[in-house]
Amino acid sequence: MKRLFSLSVLTIFAMALLSNISLAQDITVKTGTSSHVYKGTVYNLELNGVWVPTETPVIVVSGVAYVPLREVFQDYLGLTVGYDSALEMAYVQSNSNKMEFSYKDQAIFQNGKKLDSSLPVANINGNTMVPLSLTAGYFGYTVGVKSDNKTITIQWNNKNETSAVVKDAKVTGTVSKISYYSEIGKENILIETTAKEIKNHYVIEPVDENPFYRLCVQIQKADIEYAGKLDVYAGSVQQIRYAQADAAQHIANVVIEVDHKPQYTINTVSNGIEIAIVSSKNSTGATKPEPTQAPKPTEAPKPTQAPQPTEAPKPTQAPEPAETPKQDPSPDPTGAPTPTPTHTQIGNGAIYYIMDGNDCVVFLDGINLLQQIEQNPDQYSMEYRTIEKILQIRLPITENYRTEVLPGNTLLHGIIAFNSNMRQEVNIRISGREPLSYAVEPNGNDGTKIRLREYGGFAQQSPSVSNTEPTTTTPTPTPVASKPEPTATTPTPQPSITPIPTQPQPQPEPTPALSPPQLASRGEGARSGTVSYVAGTDTIIIDTNGLEEYRVFRLSDPARIVIDLYQNIIESKHLDVPEGRMYTKIRTGQFETTTARIVLDIAEDHDFEAVKNADRLTVKIKPSGIRNMTFESYNGLASLILTSPGLRTKIENNIDNILIEDDKEAKTFAFVFTDGMIDLGNGKLQAGDKIMKCVQTLTSGNNAFLVIERENNNTSYRFRYTDSDDVVIIEPTNAQNSNTGSESADSNGSGTQTGSPSGTTVNPMAGGKLVVLDPGHGGSEPGATYGKDEKWYNLDITKRLEAILVSNGVNVKLTRTTDEFVSLDERVKMANDWEADFFLSVHNNAFFDKGMHGTMTFFYTGSYKGKEYATIIQNDLLKNLGSKDLGVKSNTFVVIKKTKMPAVLVEIGCLSNADERAKLDTEEYRQKAAESLAESIMKIMDRIE
Repeated sequence: MKRLFSLSVLTIFAMALLSNISLAQDITVKTGTSSHVYKGTVYNLELNGVWVPTETPVIVVSGVAYVPLREVFQDYLGLTVGYDSALEMAYVQSNSNKMEFSYKDQAIFQNGKKLDSSLPVANINGNTMVPLSLTAGYFGYTVGVKSDNKTITIQWNNKNETSAVVKDAKVTGTVSKISYYSEIGKENILIETTAKEIKNHYVIEPVDENPFYRLCVQIQKADIEYAGKLDVYAGSVQQIRYAQADAAQHIANVVIEVDHKPQYTINTVSNGIEIAIVSSKNSTGATKPEPTQAPKPTEAPKPTQAPQPTEAPKPTQAPEPAETPKQDPSPDPTGAPTPTPTHTQIGNGAIYYIMDGNDCVVFLDGINLLQQIEQNPDQYSMEYRTIEKILQIRLPITENYRTEVLPGNTLLHGIIAFNSNMRQEVNIRISGREPLSYAVEPNGNDGTKIRLREYGGFAQQSPSVSNTEPTTTTPTPTPVASKPEPTATTPTPQPSITPIPTQPQPQPEPTPALSPPQLASRGEGARSGTVSYVAGTDTIIIDTNGLEEYRVFRLSDPARIVIDLYQNIIESKHLDVPEGRMYTKIRTGQFETTTARIVLDIAEDHDFEAVKNADRLTVKIKPSGIRNMTFESYNGLASLILTSPGLRTKIENNIDNILIEDDKEAKTFAFVFTDGMIDLGNGKLQAGDKIMKCVQTLTSGNNAFLVIERENNNTSYRFRYTDSDDVVIIEPTNAQNSNTGSESADSNGSGTQTGSPSGTTVNPMAGGKLVVLDPGHGGSEPGATYGKDEKWYNLDITKRLEAILVSNGVNVKLTRTTDEFVSLDERVKMANDWEADFFLSVHNNAFFDKGMHGTMTFFYTGSYKGKEYATIIQNDLLKNLGSKDLGVKSNTFVVIKKTKMPAVLVEIGCLSNADERAKLDTEEYRQKAAESLAESIMKIMDRIE
């Protein structure tokens, strides 16, 4: 499978660069000792036809496409990426193949052999950038450029371009990874393992407690250290479970839950075992196209009449067009709703589509949408959103409709179905590349068919997918009539809904509600993923597919507003805006796997106001009215910088005259400056920080009032002086943060923190005890795949814990501060090199039994101190969270076994339990968990000598 890809594709890249349409903001690209500002195109990236976001921009250097090494080859392609500090080289490896990149020497190696290549190794914001064609080709991938000259594609060899990697899970032992991806007509499960001897495979019929078929595969000479599962819910595959069936005999077991009796094949491949499930599920009321079925006239599903090409058909025996398909070699001139088997079907679930000529026909199984909209308009709706070019459908949650993404085509960006458990509804967004016309009609008794084509393509009538009776249409009697459109004598059909995006008023039947037309003139806008927005002079209006939770906060250096939309997806883009706006740039990108981020660059003295209404968030920017004060954030700690001539001397000489009030009940902390020390103006500044919520000022005569509204009433503030007599900083007590570096949104708008994951989060107090916090999992290793994925909960709680400990004077370091992969041995090495006094690894649990819930804490077997500290943490969590006691247990996990200091691993809750996951989804519960852990660590610090 592995082959060296020809560099001829580089010529394609060079030709594609001649048309730079989407210009980026200035990006500094470093190569060796030189650097330059890149102002060319920032490219989109697709993997097997599915758009994938990267935090670091995909660019072209010297006519060659460059991508971030870790993000693309580790996060999306699943290869091993690391850095050899001894050789000062980054590397990517798969099995025996390895490529190394020396930024220092500007050299590239393949399995230790230096390539005779002039291609540089680049760097953007500390991220290693590598030539895509050279690197991907070596590991067996195909690289190309789409015709739009703005999208670079990566293809798995021997897979169809509509293939899509949906889910994967890392496994420990001789089985390293399990992946799920779909192809036309089948779904594949790849078990990456060195063991390729299949002992047995069989299918178990559904039973009362489990309604799914179970395909069981037993692998000999294989070991799986920890049992786990992969939630798929795409196509017909529901879940993949893996465990050790027999440790003594070294037999591993993989169980695949399928919603129909599967037809399948199992083959050994170069890197493991591949299982292919043929998508042969039949749906009631809709005849799906079968790609493998030959279109022979004698094989018509319901041959109600002989297929005589010279005789006009008289389909009087079936009331619905879907019930009388003709398997004639020539296309059906009546446009019968059931597509011929020669059409390619995309999607294997309740939502799928085919291309019929230039039209895209989308099928929804099990729902007569027209009937439901008429009978239950409060639960079912459909609207065409003109600005975003999106057809949006809303319906209640059903068993068949789940969150999934279907890749696009020449007409569509793609189809996204978003399942909102909170509102108990499904939103389906069909996103057009250009404005669309569409017509809808039932498909059988309980299905729906939607035909889409470019705007204006239907003229004054529906295409051949009307719901008129079939006897009213007379086809051309000879088989040479191959046009799928109706003849001129065909009576005008009466579709239930046929909106024209920009001219909805001429349509006779109910016109879907459009996005507010006034938005079109209010500024620039964009549609991507599950998010669309329109940006005006001082306001950005954001519409989402489902907005259950969001956060808006301020960052500094440069000043900007960050809008995080949880459970949403957005493309990485940059937009320079015209002069006269309240913001200078808009950047978008994926902050975490399920968090869309929008960043607005603003002036330091500007404020914001955010208002949520259903799935819409409106953010308005305005001058704050505050003077001589700016906001600064560093590693999640917010400070205020006061600037006024001779301010430090004035404060030092009049410190007794400055009134300070700590009102814990009101969660405010106030300063009153007298004798004209400083003019702070009159205004309000929203911070949105985890500790500082907002700041208000009032200047009256010689007195200036400054009130800080806190998220946590235990936080107090103090003055910190600088080298300048004109500058004084107000910061959280004991937060000895420096003035450099900050949490930032990179060039794609995705949030990261400067520095490597091994960087110190604050300057440690001299001689103080050090606590190392380890947020479990990260990057390509999501942990338990429930909710936002375990890695997200672990990092969120750990960052909250860090802020509390820092404010109490504890020295803290984190093994990771962003969503990135850090190996277990790397985590151990960090803690040992830092000579930590205590190590805490933060996790959340998952069980096959979804009724299980509670808190569990581990210590290394035989560690007396570890057991003592684990007991303190467990007891405090039980007391503060009210969770169920699952016990204090010993284990030999790497991070608590190899660390040289007392170490504890805590499982705060069970994400597999819906009730406990709902608690962890709330900010209050995660904050309470962090506060409990901080309470425990303070006790532990007192016990460490």
